[in-house]
Amino acid sequence: MEIEECVKCFPIETLAKCIKLRALEIKDAKEISVTREGLQALKELRHLCVHNCLTMRCLLEGMFRHLTSLNVLLILECPEVVELPEDIKHLHNLDRLRLKGLPKMTRLPQVFKHLTLLDLKNLPELESLPHQLPSLNRLTVIDCLKVVSIPDLPKLKELKVSGCPQLERRCQRGSGEDWHKIAHVRRISFPLI
Repeated sequence: MEIEECVKCFPIETLAKCIKLRALEIKDAKEISVTREGLQALKELRHLCVHNCLTMRCLLEGMFRHLTSLNVLLILECPEVVELPEDIKHLHNLDRLRLKGLPKMTRLPQVFKHLTLLDLKNLPELESLPHQLPSLNRLTVIDCLKVVSIPDLPKLKELKVSGCPQLERRCQRGSGEDWHKIAHVRRISFPLI
């Protein structure tokens, strides 16, 4: 199901009929406004994409507390979004997170216990990666200029870094300050300095 700008309010009755909905795309919306009852109807939702919401400043606080089955979250080209709501920590099934085109986002929650894929592109104000990513096996960091270090990622199998000069330098094979944290990674891709 796709929700576009023309929908101002999504009636609870409509959401109640969508109890088996697995994927939802919210596109070109100015804001997200859904009641707790509406969110509870979406308990089977597994894939959520928020895309091209040019004026939306934040995702609805309390939204993720009810989306307990969500395992894929994409937030793309939403230039006013500054941070993710704190209740994202309730997404115990979330294993894939993609953030792209969020030029004002400065920080991410520090713990994602079940995340296996983290894809960050064009977050120029992001200052650091989450400290605890114990299940992560794929990490992409592109055009995140302020990210300077990588945390310990014991299960990481694939790393792609580009457009992050300090991080690229720290991850250089053999000589970078963070090389010991990624020496075990099978596939590493970043430009040579």
